[in-house]
Amino acid sequence: MGNIATELRNYASSVGYNVNTLGDQFFKDMVWGGLTETDVFKNSKTIAEQNRIKDRINAEIKGESVVRAVNNSNGGYTNIVTAPKALKACD
Repeated sequence: MGNIATELRNYASSVGYNVNTLGDQFFKDMVWGGLTETDVFKNSKTIAEQNRIKDRINAEIKGESVVRAVNNSNGGYTNIVTAPKALKACD
């Protein structure tokens, strides 16, 4: 998946995205688009990683923030907000 993330980053750079602002994790997460229901994804990523990746993909596709409530150490919940980073989803 690393090579695909690198090529996705190269493409984004070639069409004008500031890839340094997006960061490496953005591209590593986006590589999983379309693969989140596969056994490889489910068996190789922790639940927290799966949630982060799915939230990133959904934020980019929908063009809006995704909010996920997670348990915190005080027995309550903390909202994790994933805002879209790119200008728009691919056509």
